Amino acid sequence: MARDPIPTWFFALAVVRRGDRFVLVHERKHGQLWYLPGGRAEPGEALVDAARRETLEEAGIHIVPEALIRVEHSPRADGGARCRAIFLARPADDTPLKSAPDEESLGAAWVSLEDLDDCPLRNDEVAQLIRYVAAGEHVQPLSALTHELAPLTPETGVALPSDGTESGYAPVSFEEVTALLRSMLGLDAVLVVQPQAAVAPLLQTSGTLGVRDELGGPHDSDQVFLVGGDHLHLSRRDLLSASRWRVGRHWEFRLVLASVVVTLSDPDL
Repeated sequence: MARDPIPTWFFALAVVRRGDRFVLVHERKHGQLWYLPGGRAEPGEALVDAARRETLEEAGIHIVPEALIRVEHSPRADGGARCRAIFLARPADDTPLKSAPDEESLGAAWVSLEDLDDCPLRNDEVAQLIRYVAAGEHVQPLSALTHELAPLTPETGVALPSDGTESGYAPVSFEEVTALLRSMLGLDAVLVVQPQAAVAPLLQTSGTLGVRDELGGPHDSDQVFLVGGDHLHLSRRDLLSASRWRVGRHWEFRLVLASVVVTLSDPDL
């Protein structure tokens, strides 16, 4: 027997941290109190993308989501439900926060733990989340929230060792991959593209790491990097998971795309 769909609203929030300070938004609605950047996801929009968009609209800055704090699912007595994803993020650059009111918010500010007691917050969860993050409590990798039937990969749930050594694989987001690659422009690299179900690579080449920016620059959802004369086209839509490995000066990126696994590493590895 067919059942009616469950009406569900989806929301995304971002705890944006820079050092010992966090972003709060001065809301236009809800009594003009202070709250975390966030809001309802648009149709067809991933929750992590909703967190990026809402932070840009309300606080005026681009962010790099780094981890998933938690996912909440709240069924209601009327048969509907709410689902919220709360992300940990950092600012993508040094752009100042919004200072002039607009239709999205009255502004935004960086606040410390000490400032929280003096801020008229919308509710207690704002301070709870900020204190949770500031205390270094457990968070999940971004790959813990993915689309239905996404393949399981070894880097899902892997984190750097707790002793702080720079070894092992750490999960990274699309923005982190592209930002790290851009930071290494001009270095020599080895590129290997391999089908997920085959042993022999489709492509193996080496050369100087470069970038092509015709597609819109570092904040675009498509990035084209160059290794020698070959192209590495990265798309947020096709990137299923990514991880970084580093020991001393040796490094490697492992990118799981829709149909291939891409490895980019230093030539001395």
